Amino acid sequence: MKMTSEISGVSHLTSSVRYAKGVGEAKARLLKRLGIETILDLLWHFPTHYEDRSSITPIARVLPGKKQVIQGRLIVVSRLTPRRNFTIIKAAVKDETSVIYAIWYNQDYVWQVLRKGAEILISGKVQWNLGEKQINVEEFELLTGSEEDSINLRRIVPFYPLTQGLSHRMLRRI
Repeated sequence: MKMTSEISGVSHLTSSVRYAKGVGEAKARLLKRLGIETILDLLWHFPTHYEDRSSITPIARVLPGKKQVIQGRLIVVSRLTPRRNFTIIKAAVKDETSVIYAIWYNQDYVWQVLRKGAEILISGKVQWNLGEKQINVEEFELLTGSEEDSINLRRIVPFYPLTQGLSHRMLRRI
């Protein structure tokens, strides 16, 4: 009996990746560009590196030039268009210690999701710009109460080889 279950387990590994939870036809086509056609191929698609995003730094203690994770409340959100086809979203984020300005370049969708008063977790590189402490946002999550399910922040995060149309976030979910 054990032999039968082992054999059926192996057959699942050779199944098309499109049957993996959260994949489907469209993502399967993207994964095929990376040579991932089966569940087994997906298991052998290892990260190229990892980032430790497990500790949150108080805003007053962030260091310029370093990637860091911060958490705070959005107090102001603005959208700037300094020139045609170039958008900057700038949000003031405050915690108990200080304020920092989070910056997104050419990511208009962010304007639709950020709301004043929302709690946010941000990972990015900190810098001083014109006397302001800023963080160039690489990844962010709006906190809703189910943060323990986060696969992108508050932990050691993998980074995979990608192809156009496929993000690290998507691969981490699969």
